[in-house]
Amino acid sequence: MGGDGVDVWLDSWQVDEDHFEVSLGEQVDWDTVTMDGSWVSRLFVDRAIPWTRDTYADATRAPEDPSWHRVQGRVSGIEQVTVAFVASDDPADPGLVPVPGTAVVQAVTSLWDRPTQPDVLVGFVVRVE
Repeated sequence: MGGDGVDVWLDSWQVDEDHFEVSLGEQVDWDTVTMDGSWVSRLFVDRAIPWTRDTYADATRAPEDPSWHRVQGRVSGIEQVTVAFVASDDPADPGLVPVPGTAVVQAVTSLWDRPTQPDVLVGFVVRVE
């Protein structure tokens, strides 16, 4: 996504669990926390996403925690992110893991405008300007 602004990650499972909705053009005012860079690098080859809206982290945050950042503005883009998973061959990371660098993004108009994809929906990247 282009333009000035900042990208914020939303986990698909939290969106579903919280019945959270956001659409293009909507004004938002979110408390966000630093995004897990290792997760982003598993999904994308050359993309950085600095913040995530994490409702579980919000419930346990300390008042002056420096990893928090307020994101305010208008939603100018929403991308649905899907990825293929494979069985891990690393004993330290058992289970299914994303195939590195294979994230597929598709522009959507809202978090509930979800085109069917053959891969697993893992989240959304929301551009706030």
